[in-house]
Amino acid sequence: MHGNAEKLLHDLHKLTVELEKSVKGTAGNWVGEAGDRMRARLARTREKISAIEAEVRGSLQDGVDATDHYVRANPWQSVGIAAAVAFVVGALVSRRD
Repeated sequence: MHGNAEKLLHDLHKLTVELEKSVKGTAGNWVGEAGDRMRARLARTREKISAIEAEVRGSLQDGVDATDHYVRANPWQSVGIAAAVAFVVGALVSRRD
């Protein structure tokens, strides 16, 4: 999950940078309100992406912290849960063959 969120945020950032380059190349030739509106909209989009990125990173960190706290407080239960999950996954994989 963490890797997918990171990849999505990276892709959104990359898309924004590409859009900025494109707008600078084309909107630079535009005069007046149209170019200003494009630049303003792109700036708002970048701000929204930054806000979403901060929120996702915070949520992921909260999940990591909660998991770490649970495992440290309940080590044997965590081992039991991991063993049960491994057993179920192993049973499902062996059925597919």
